[in-house]
Amino acid sequence: MQLLTMKERAQVKEEEVRRIILESFASSDLAQKLELVDTLQRIGVDYHYKKEINDLLCSIYNDEDGGSDDLYITSLRFYLLRKHGYTISV
Repeated sequence: MQLLTMKERAQVKEEEVRRIILESFASSDLAQKLELVDTLQRIGVDYHYKKEINDLLCSIYNDEDGGSDDLYITSLRFYLLRKHGYTISV
């Protein structure tokens, strides 16, 4: 019985994170979007959110004004887009 409760709690948390990812689409904060994707990958749960992450990275890639003066943000953007197969020039 306890396993079922844990499974339900895990599903609730998974949906909570999915909602956070979808809310980040509306945000204009590039750093927040990139750090969210990076964090999901680092903690090893990105496979649960492949579609959402791909959609988010696609929107970042297609954003004409996606640049930043911050070297950290620029390098993180470059790293994540290249890691997911997007062609980014150096």
